[in-house]
Amino acid sequence: GKVVRGLVIPIIANNRALFVLVSLLGAVCMPHNLYLHSALTLTRDIPTDAPPQTLKMALFYNKVESAIALLLSLFVNCAVVIVAAYFHDNAKPEDVERLQENPLMSAPGLLRNTLGSLAS
Repeated sequence: GKVVRGLVIPIIANNRALFVLVSLLGAVCMPHNLYLHSALTLTRDIPTDAPPQTLKMALFYNKVESAIALLLSLFVNCAVVIVAAYFHDNAKPEDVERLQENPLMSAPGLLRNTLGSLAS
């Protein structure tokens, strides 16, 4: 409920939330997605003298592929943010301290504690 409501009607509580919002926008429009899309379009071997209808169809599919890649990255980023928000709201102080001291080594255990054994 809260996640869907936040996606439909976002609330920017303060400047810190605005910073996170801008960061997420940058993460969703990830450069590697755009580079991947560029690489996908280069794999199409369309002759330069192709009829306009063929070029229009190729352009249409390029747009579809790019939209799919960006949409998938949106879902992945939303999942990351939802898990982080859940952890932030439900974390024990010792877990937060452990994560701040050694983030990469602590993350799998914290995910296991937050999401269950299949998460890590």
